[in-house]
Amino acid sequence: EEEEEEEEEEDIDPATLMESLPDELKDLTQITQDEDSEMPTGAETSSSLEGGEEGLMKNRPFDMLLASISNARTTKAIDDATVRFCEYNNKGARNKLVRTLLGVNWRHTELLPYHARMIATLNEVFPDIGQQVTAALFNQLYGLLKGKGQFNLGIKMRNIIYIAELVKFRVTKPRVAFSLLDLCLKNFANHSIVVACTLLEKCGRWLYVNQKSRIRCKKMLDRMMLLRSKRFLDQEKRDLIENAYNASMPSQRAAMIPEKERPTLQKYILFLVRQELANCHSESEARVLLKRLRKLPWDEQCRVWVVKAICNVGRVKFDKLAYLAFLVAGLSKYYDIGVTVVDAVLEELRYGLEHRDFTLHQTMLSICRFIGELYSYHMLELQPILDTFYAIITVGHYRDENGHLVSKVDPPNDTYRVRLVCMLLDTCGIYFEDRHERRRLNRFLVYFQRYILLKRSLPVDVEFLVQDMFDRICPKTKRLSSLEEAERKIKQLEAS
Repeated sequence: EEEEEEEEEEDIDPATLMESLPDELKDLTQITQDEDSEMPTGAETSSSLEGGEEGLMKNRPFDMLLASISNARTTKAIDDATVRFCEYNNKGARNKLVRTLLGVNWRHTELLPYHARMIATLNEVFPDIGQQVTAALFNQLYGLLKGKGQFNLGIKMRNIIYIAELVKFRVTKPRVAFSLLDLCLKNFANHSIVVACTLLEKCGRWLYVNQKSRIRCKKMLDRMMLLRSKRFLDQEKRDLIENAYNASMPSQRAAMIPEKERPTLQKYILFLVRQELANCHSESEARVLLKRLRKLPWDEQCRVWVVKAICNVGRVKFDKLAYLAFLVAGLSKYYDIGVTVVDAVLEELRYGLEHRDFTLHQTMLSICRFIGELYSYHMLELQPILDTFYAIITVGHYRDENGHLVSKVDPPNDTYRVRLVCMLLDTCGIYFEDRHERRRLNRFLVYFQRYILLKRSLPVDVEFLVQDMFDRICPKTKRLSSLEEAERKIKQLEAS
């Protein structure tokens, strides 16, 4: 019954919202013809409302508060400003706050969610703030859409995004959004299409999921898609409508995919390795997690689950891989999992090198970082890590009939493997300390420089990445400048 009542609710009359505005704020709803002329902020109008230098000096802390609200770009900053505003609880202060909240430049829509958060917080004790902001936004946008003029798109976008955020914070009722959406659908062209799609992208999913507004939202969406099929629209507008529809309607396919059933113990292991490890910020916290892992019933099945959870490196936060290597080193002292984990990770890296799959790039970077961390905890010997270095720059390469080095998985314009080598060297290069290890590392760096010179060109960020790596690992080594010099250096190394 509630759904039917909400569905049949009449649209809002702008005159009813205008009555909720005080006289000194009604000028905010006047339509401007220039997008650069914005509503005045509270800081700009405080002196005119108070009058005189004495009033300006008296309200200087309040003006600073309004200025901080206009620049708040974090949740903590806007919450602090909300608490401080409660110290200035009077009608004049609330009117100045409304002017500040309405004075957001249309180029800075990233501020609107934070302003909506402040309005929602204050609306619990000062409901007039939410009513005045909603009335001003609605009346200005309603007038712009009713005029059918193709100007002030920035102001239209700002107001509709603001209203969408207020709807999600339950400050503005859904019928306000439906009234504007209905107006856009009646004149479904040009700016009205953009405004309608923006509204649906920002709060369409919320309106559809909400039980009280689902029926009306579904009818609006069907009506919009019907207009899309009957109107002659360019491809850009058609794509906007389709994206807005898909953003509002939950994916039906996701609901059809059943959740993978796992035993309770395996779920607990995944919880420890992924979620609890993500909350570790020091080695002492990782040591507590290590003790919890040791308390597991370590039979063969439990060992398989732990190894599988650890080897899925792509599901672990990148900055927590050092703690993951710490857990492997700690568990290896009591259970035989070290060799298994190292073999599995190296095999996964080898698979990624043999197949050119762009979806594995981030996982490959995480694997290289993890291998380097394992080497720092003495889980790998020198030879396997050097073999990994050479595998990155050689796997998939072969010589053609003319003797040229070619590769289908590593073309000359692809610098991804350069990033892998830099990641691995940045992680474990500082641990090549003795003379024998340093000599073998320098030998590899010669081959690595030849590999770089065989590339057509390095992007600026990759060039900086390589230079930073050389400055960190071997600052005294002079880089080779040409391919001929690199070939000559390699012949000398192979002859010696």
